[in-house]
Amino acid sequence: MPGDHVALTELAIILATLTCRWRLAPAPGTDTRTKIGITLHPRRLLMRVEPR
Repeated sequence: MPGDHVALTELAIILATLTCRWRLAPAPGTDTRTKIGITLHPRRLLMRVEPR
């Protein structure tokens, strides 16, 4: 798709901007094991945001 490249570039820029200002860590008690299906993904990933 033509817009996919632009969307992925935009996502990378947004993540770089957020992660240079904030630290993301799993919330206490969060189960970080993966759920197995067609693709692997976390079951439910709750994140805690802290300033750097």
